Amino acid sequence: MPDYRSLSDQEQVEHLRAVALPAAERFGVKVGGLELVLHSYNTTFALTSTSGERFALRVNTNSQSRPENLIAQIAWVRALAAQTQIVVAEPVATPTGEYVVEISSPVTGPVTVVLNTWLEGPDLDALTEAQGAELGRVMRALHAHGSGWHLPPDGALAVFDDPFMGTVDLLSDSAFLDRSQRDVVAHALAQINHAFDQLRSTPPIVAHADLHGGNLKLAGDSLAVFDFDDACLARPVQDLAISAFYLRRDDPEVEQAMLSAYGEPLEGAAFLEDLVAARQLHLANALLSSTTGSWRDQAQAYVALVIPRLEAYLRTGRLEFV
Repeated sequence: MPDYRSLSDQEQVEHLRAVALPAAERFGVKVGGLELVLHSYNTTFALTSTSGERFALRVNTNSQSRPENLIAQIAWVRALAAQTQIVVAEPVATPTGEYVVEISSPVTGPVTVVLNTWLEGPDLDALTEAQGAELGRVMRALHAHGSGWHLPPDGALAVFDDPFMGTVDLLSDSAFLDRSQRDVVAHALAQINHAFDQLRSTPPIVAHADLHGGNLKLAGDSLAVFDFDDACLARPVQDLAISAFYLRRDDPEVEQAMLSAYGEPLEGAAFLEDLVAARQLHLANALLSSTTGSWRDQAQAYVALVIPRLEAYLRTGRLEFV
């Protein structure tokens, strides 16, 4: 059997399609159509049943979520749907009441699969200023709910207490970096770790931890939120910094609109820039560890882009997309 990591994206998707079909059967859905939506960190298919219903079926190829994490993430999404006005993709259970199924194939090995209702509307890869402001308001509502929500007895969430979100640091000693570049990463990491040390005195809340345009849809005048695979226990400023990283890349004014709409007070705001830089480190590290073919192909070039951004952060205190 071929090694999954050695396959092209197209070959990987075909093997994952063979996983998705029995998973749909476990969820009690008769498949009328199965269309690839995204093969990236994880892999999502648009599933159309024979009766015309649409679902989003996600195969967790690179997910760091353990079974107890998935239980907690799904329980939070269900609570958001029931208790707030936030629009979310709602989890779908199997006929026996399970929200996660595990499917194994000779190529992929065992992977977990989740099914959610389909959210209509376009993805928001880039946000307008008005949408950035709406993201700030939605995030504030998520944090308000997450600060008072209690984990289910059989669920648990990781605490976001380090720049790599609990994953192994592959970046610091990457063969793609020369000695001087490794020094840049080391200096940035030391400064970022100092910020995390200071933040540990602030109690974490349940947070999405991956709010960017690729995980948002436009639902009328509101933003719909999906993909809670990174949901964890974090400080509100960490959630804001993750979004700020993506918004700054496209338009700094949209970032400011989000921050202004979120409002004050925000404990730990002094560390916002350190946390934006932490997101940059995390993304580079994620490419180095990914099993997805196109991500592996991009890893060396992406790591090279990271160094001048980190140099700007160390020089000015602000991560810049130079």
